[in-house]
Amino acid sequence: MYYNTNKFVYFSIYSILCTPGEIRACTRGQMKCDGETQLLVCVKGHWVTSFCNPIYICIDRENEQGRCVPRR
Repeated sequence: MYYNTNKFVYFSIYSILCTPGEIRACTRGQMKCDGETQLLVCVKGHWVTSFCNPIYICIDRENEQGRCVPRR
């Protein structure tokens, strides 16, 4: 029962944070930025949050590939 409740809460939060269909909207190895320091990496068809090191900043390229690059 406790596990099911946890799972429900997780999916509720996820559905609030993500747009419909976003879970399968990425391809393996794809990356994009979420703000200045967060880098989203595509793992098994859904986005997983990663972070750039403090001396780096996340930059989105034209082809939707996020990268951590040194701050200028």
